[in-house]
This record gives sequence, C-alpha cells and structure tokens, in this order.
Amino acid sequence: MIGQTLLHYAVLERIGEGGMGVVYKARDTRLDRFVALKVLPENRLGNDDARRRFVQEAKSASALNHPNIVTVHDIGVQDGVAFIAMELVPGKTLAEIVPRQGLPVGAALGLATQIADGLATAHKAGIIHRDLKPGNIVVSDDGRVKILDFGLAKLVEPGIEGSDAATKSLADLTDRGLIVGTVGYMSPEQAEGGALDSRSDIFSFGVVLYEMVTGRKPFSGESPLRTMSAILKDTPQPISEIAPGCPREFERIIDRCLRKDPKRRWQHAEDIRIALLDLKEESDSGKLSAAVPREQRRSPSRWWVGAAAGAIVLGTMIAAVWGRPWTAAAPTAADFVPVPLTTYRGDERDPTFSPDGTQVAFSWGPEGGVTNTYVKLVGAGDPIRLTNTPYSERMSQWSPDGRWIAFGRRGVVPQNSDFVVIPALGGPEKVIMRGPALYCSWTPDSQWLVVPYGSPMGLSLFPMHGGESKQIVPALNGKHGVVGGVISPDGSRLALIYDVNGRRPLYAVPLGAGYTAAGEPRAITPTDWDVASWAWTPDGKDVIAIRVVTGSNLGGITAMYRISADGGTPKRLDFAGDNPWFLDVSRRGNRLAYTRLQRDVNVYAAELAPDGTLKSPGQSVASSSRRDINATYSPDGSRIALSSDRDGSSEIWISGSDGRNAVQLTNLGRDGVFDSADFPAWSPDGAQVVYAARVPGGGAPDLFIVQASGGPARRLTDDPGNELGASWSRDGKTIYFLSNRGGGGPTIWSMPASGGAARQLSKSLSTVPPPVESPDGEWVYFRTPGSISRVRPDGTDETVIVKDRIGGLSPTPRGLLYLSPAADLQSSILRLVPLAGGPAKDLGTIPFPVTARLSVTPDLTRLLYARCDQCAADIMLVDNFR
Repeated sequence: MIGQTLLHYAVLERIGEGGMGVVYKARDTRLDRFVALKVLPENRLGNDDARRRFVQEAKSASALNHPNIVTVHDIGVQDGVAFIAMELVPGKTLAEIVPRQGLPVGAALGLATQIADGLATAHKAGIIHRDLKPGNIVVSDDGRVKILDFGLAKLVEPGIEGSDAATKSLADLTDRGLIVGTVGYMSPEQAEGGALDSRSDIFSFGVVLYEMVTGRKPFSGESPLRTMSAILKDTPQPISEIAPGCPREFERIIDRCLRKDPKRRWQHAEDIRIALLDLKEESDSGKLSAAVPREQRRSPSRWWVGAAAGAIVLGTMIAAVWGRPWTAAAPTAADFVPVPLTTYRGDERDPTFSPDGTQVAFSWGPEGGVTNTYVKLVGAGDPIRLTNTPYSERMSQWSPDGRWIAFGRRGVVPQNSDFVVIPALGGPEKVIMRGPALYCSWTPDSQWLVVPYGSPMGLSLFPMHGGESKQIVPALNGKHGVVGGVISPDGSRLALIYDVNGRRPLYAVPLGAGYTAAGEPRAITPTDWDVASWAWTPDGKDVIAIRVVTGSNLGGITAMYRISADGGTPKRLDFAGDNPWFLDVSRRGNRLAYTRLQRDVNVYAAELAPDGTLKSPGQSVASSSRRDINATYSPDGSRIALSSDRDGSSEIWISGSDGRNAVQLTNLGRDGVFDSADFPAWSPDGAQVVYAARVPGGGAPDLFIVQASGGPARRLTDDPGNELGASWSRDGKTIYFLSNRGGGGPTIWSMPASGGAARQLSKSLSTVPPPVESPDGEWVYFRTPGSISRVRPDGTDETVIVKDRIGGLSPTPRGLLYLSPAADLQSSILRLVPLAGGPAKDLGTIPFPVTARLSVTPDLTRLLYARCDQCAADIMLVDNFR
C-alpha cells in the first residue's frame, strides 16, 4: 500500500491499526495537505457486513463537527479498496500519556472536560461511540483532545435515548447479542450483548477517567471472560485508596459514571461536562480538597483523621503556591501540568531554555539517526535546524547571556567529543575543546565552558574567547572522576556528579573567586543514587534532578526530584511520572522542560532457513508494556532467560521458548528499592544462570550465579569496577565477562565459575553484548568499536576478524552471526562471518533497529532478538513551575 495512490491520496507510511482497518499517513494531492487514511483490510473486502460498517463509520463521524472529534474529510473506493480520509492529528494517545501512577488532577480534569465535550456533541447528534478507550483518544501537540475511531458507532434516533428503539436503525448491521467493543472498557449491558444507548459511552468514559486518575483499570481479570465478569459483578477499588490526592467530588463523578444500572448513571454527557468544568474552576483556584478514604468517612469516631488529611492537603497546596513541596511526596497541586512541547518523529532530547524562557534548544534525530541541534519557540511553530553534520550532538546548553548554544559532538574522533558553540540564531561554529566527556555547561558570565577534563577527570573551565583552561574542582578523593557540573545562577555554588564505583550521586561545592572550589564536596543525594540530569532553580536554593532508578536509555524507571542545596530529604515530583530524563529550568518565565522517554522493548523469535538465511522477522515471544531485553535460549532450546522490568524493577525472568509460563528468577526490587539485573547467561547444563546486577544499596554492578530453578544467588565478584555482563565457557568451568575494573574503559576478563581471581584477556576496549566463547572453546569473541575481535582464553593472539557496525553477536558452528544496523538506521542486517574471519555474508534484513544481543537455538532454526516497538523521546513543558 505504501507508495500507491488511492484516488488523489498518495500513501506515505503506516501509522497505526484500528478495529476496522489499517491507518496510513497520506498526502492529499489536490489540497496539498497530510491526512490519515483508514483502509479496510484486503482480507475483509468480500465481507459485505464489514464494508457496510466501514461506510457507516464515515457517515457517523462526518456528521460531527467539533474540535474534540477527529474530522472526516472523504470516503472512497478504488480497485476494491475502501478508505476514509480523516484529519491527521500529530500527538499521543491517552494510553501513551497516562503514567503508571495516574495523571495529576489538573491535567486529568483538563483532558476530561474536552472528552466530555466531544461525547456530548456526538450524543446530541444521535451517535454513540461504543469503543471509547484511551487508545481512541489522542492528545495533540497543542494539548487538544481528539476522539478517534467511530468504527463501532451506532446511530440512534434523536430524542429517544434510553428506549429499545435506540438500536433499531442499525439492526441490519448489528445482530442482537453480538458483543462489539474492547474488553475492560465495556459497559455491563455491552458485555452482555444487550441494547445500547449513550449511557454505555458514559460508563466507558468512567473507566477512562478512573484509569487517568489512578493509572489502573477499574475492572481486570486473568482472561477476557473474567474481566467481563468483573464488569458485571465487581465494585472497583475506591479511588481514594489508590490516589489519595484525587478530590472527593472528582471521585463522585467517576463513581456515578460506573454505576451498573444505566438508570443510576449520569444520563447525559453534557451534565458530566458541566460538573467537570465546575470542578476544574475550583482546581484552578486551589479550593479543592483531596478525597478521604471511604472507611474513614464511615467512622464518626475518627473525625480527626479527616481533619489531619485536610491539613496535609492544605499544607501541600500552600507549599505549591510558594514553589516548595511540603512533604516528601511530590506536589499534588494542579499547577504542575506537563504538556507536550515536541512530539516529532524520532527522539527529541536535552532541552535547554533561552534565558527569557521563550525558546528551547534541543537535540533531535528526525529519522531515528544522528541527532543535531534545533531551536524552537515555546508554543506554535516548527523547529529551526542549527547544525547539519553526520555526528551526533547532545546535551545542548544555552548561554546565560542568550547569545550562544554549546553542545557536545561525539564521533569526530572516536571516544571523544568536540565541545562546540554556535550562535543562537545560527552561524559559524567554534570548537572550544576536545575531551572524553559529553556534558558541558556555562559560567554565569557566559565567558567559560564548564567541562570534565583530565585523568581522573576533574572539572575545568575553558575560555570562550581564547586563553588557558583552569581546573576548579579535582576528582573526588583523587580517584572518582567528575561526570559533569552546573554552576548556580549567582555563581556561589556548584552542583556536580562524581562517578563513585559505578554510582553517580549529586554533590554540592561552594565556590569562591574565579569559580574555584571554596570548600569540600558534600553529597546532597544518597550516595547510591544515579543522577542523569540536573538543573538549578532560578533562586539557586534547590536543584531539580532526574534519578535513574533502574534501566538505561533503552528504558527503565526514572524519577524527578527537588533537592535542597543545603541538604535534606529529596522530594519526588510525581507529575513527571516514571520516565523523565534530561531537564532544564528557565531562569525567567517559571518553566520546566524535560525529556519523556518511552521505550517498549520486546523479544522476538525469527525463523532461520537450513542455509541460515532469515525466513521472516518472526513474532513476539516475550512482551510487556515495559522493557523485555537481552534474551537467550537455554542450551536445549526449551527455555528463555531475559531481563525485564515489567513488574517495576529490572529482574531476570525465565519462560518457555514460546514466552509462556514466565516466572521471576531474581528479586532485587524488594522493599520498594529498585535496582537492575541484566544479561542472563545459561550454564552449559542449563542448571544455572549468571547475570550482572546492582543490589539495593550496593555500589557498582557485580556478577551473580543463581540456580535456574530458583533460590538464593551466589555473589561471584565484589569489585569497585562495573561488571557489565558475562557468559560461560563450553565446559562450564570459566566465566568470561565485560568489566572496567582497574580503571579506564571496559575490557574482557575471565575467572573460575567457582570463584577466585580474575584476569584480563583483551587490551582493546569492548562494549555489550558480553563476550562469548567459540563452539570449539579455542576463542573468545567480543565487540570492539566498529569491529568484532577474538582472543584466546589465555589472553593471547588478540585479532580483529571483521570491521563493521556491530549489534548483537552469536557464535555458531556455521560461523559468527551478528547484526549490523542498515544505513537508514531503521532496519538491521543479519550477517554471517567465518569464525576465523573473512568476508561477511548477508542472511536477510530485519525491518527494525534491534538491540545488543542475539541468541540461536542449538538446531540453528530460531533466532532471538529484541526490538523497540515503541521508541519515542518527546519534550514536555511545565508552565508556572516555581
């Protein structure tokens, strides 16, 4: 379909799939605009009922004209292909926006009123949706709600809502008793296949509202049948028990939507809209109070509990007004409502504000490739590209005087960055220095760049207009290098990160004349934290920071905190959810921007032909809404071990080869402390698994061995260096692993599987995936920058066997299988190179970029890999941030 033209619509790319068809982005060649084309699947063209439903969708939706309902432009049929041309809405679905703990109240109310407005208009026109769910609600780039997919809509006669006649106008399209909709969002009457009217949509709206506020569905079960049973019989858990910050009036509105009996629900969406608008006005004025858990409301003798809860809410609201959270929990006030600033294709990262807060510079790779530097006005308008090079640029920083933007450009020299400044309006570049770091910042007078430099790295100033550099802060205790530092707006303090045995806590240092340290560094976060990004508040009293709880830039769990520069307990800012990354706070204008990273990585199994060629990209065998990665087959091919954070912390899981019957093997995320376990590897007999992990409260990641049947893990290493992943020798006596112990970059090491001294095997730097032994035990293969190398198990004869861009690798008797990213960086080429080296042979293309590990079954018929099914990094904006 892509590349074809339907009437005057040129089909460009596939962007989604709904219950009634596949959706493509297309260009209307007559009006020169982009549209969304919904096309009825070819395998259903012969189905007259499906065709009539498809046409009915267009007629239903085209009868509506409302800013919160997607606009239908056209309907057509060409060469047997039926399609609808609709408004193309750039944005995210509500399913993608709602975080695991639910939206802040203000954000939820702002979206809910728009949804209710759209529903009310449709119901007045005699149209019910019948499949209202977060996936059918899009929030556009400017924050406007659009209700999509009236493919299950049913016309009713205006003025007779609630009567049996409401179903008769489409009797020829829907048989009595046919259940149509999405399990989990159905009304009770819909689950029973009964007659529907607009009050069914109101129940579904209640389910959506419940999920927006709590992050959970009110009705769920182990199977669709059990979920429908819960809809018919169960009472949802009270919202006040899940989201105590939800106002009691909001909870009442939702409860009334979810009544089993349609007669006891809200009767009209317009009434809900008015109730929500009133509530939003109270929220905006700060008059709302949080709900009191129901069991407290029923107990008059415990009136003081409600009073205490009210005091807490009042304290929180007062604190929000003055810009400081009152408790260790994040502000619950609706002031801090994140909205998308960018939702472009590819990853937008590293926002940095102009001094007046009206513009944002950021890094962007439009096609998922290298990132260059762009500038955008806050609000409407397209970004302006400042740079255009084949090298990735990151961590842009706007100078305090507004004239310059600095960033690190990685790739001109391998393992180093050029630190570049460019005029904010575009113009000639200036390279200030070159070094191994990536992060830079400015002094308040805009005369110096603050860059980690030296060995071990301290923090140095490099002059903007020529002259000598000078170190202002040395490495911590002479051995722990600086990752980066940011000077407070008044120049009196420095917030910086040291790499301390694999952890990256945040420290504060007082500064004197010339921005040099005037005291000793003092940790202002727990020393086992990993901080990825940080910025000062304009008054220089606090630092806003992103903590990496578990995972990496392939996904995981992160959190935003407010940290006093004078010390104290960091306070989590819950409005940012569990996936914020790089951030900045404007010096003026009260704005916060941060990257919201979305990474849904899943494991796929592809089939290989007898000659090793790829038969198909395969299908998912391990998936969740989070990160499932680095999977490997057991020696007999019957089981899979993988790393997944599907339950919050990154743990090792084991399942059957088809991904079923998954069980959690490790349990690092106990007591609410999240850490990470990764790169599991089976022993040759399949009885044990070795993996790399950071334990709660520990330092750098070490290696552990656990029985595949479960039980306590045995710690194999205890070294200040980072152990990044391991594998077994073919005889099970040796563990090969990747480590940066001894300082410097990671190299290949080995040690006895029973424990003991480790020895370094490779001189070349390496990176994940972990090293692997050849089938005959003669060599250890590992990835080096731009190549694959091998070395003898005794550390001799290290040689490069192929130069290529390398993804995962897996030795087989046929040769070494590896993945190489295609030139467009949107697909991956499977290649085979002889174990001794030589020309590589292409075995096929996987039409997706894949991650760093491969695994092949012993009979060489199946190949495991992980791909990112939802990969997006967008920039979120928070106004009125204080």
